[in-house]
Amino acid sequence: MYDYAVAGAVVAAHVAVHHPVVATAAVAHHAAHHHHHHHC
Repeated sequence: MYDYAVAGAVVAAHVAVHHPVVATAAVAHHAAHHHHHHHC
């Protein structure tokens, strides 16, 4: 699980650097998804 989290962070950082618009949309979608569904 830790390795998966690290890999996710690395991918997120890469996307944030190279595709800021995509990253912003992804973060907004993720936040909206959790806001509406209240996952733990």
